Amino acid sequence: MTSNDLEKKYEHLLSPNDAYTFFLRVQNDIRKSSKNPNIEEFFKTIKYAISHLSKLNEGESCISLLNFSLTQYIKNYKAKENIELFLQNFMELFEMIPEQCDKATFKRDFLKYY
Repeated sequence: MTSNDLEKKYEHLLSPNDAYTFFLRVQNDIRKSSKNPNIEEFFKTIKYAISHLSKLNEGESCISLLNFSLTQYIKNYKAKENIELFLQNFMELFEMIPEQCDKATFKRDFLKYY
């Protein structure tokens, strides 16, 4: 799935007024895609969503989505088999989160799992 595909998929939810609905829809899509062995789609969806929510200054939604994504990853994938992919993607996602967000919960859960 490309960025254009994701934009088309969520085009009706990209306005600032639809931020919460977008968040819920993406959360549901992440849950579904985490059950699919195609891990690239899982991470592309998360990156797209966090990027969009960051542009809307929805910092709390960004960190909630990151925490949710980590939970889904732990539940459905084996990081120890793909440790480099795990580290690379979650560090990139972490850096996308606005600095004013409280990232302590994610850090704790990430380190606990790692």
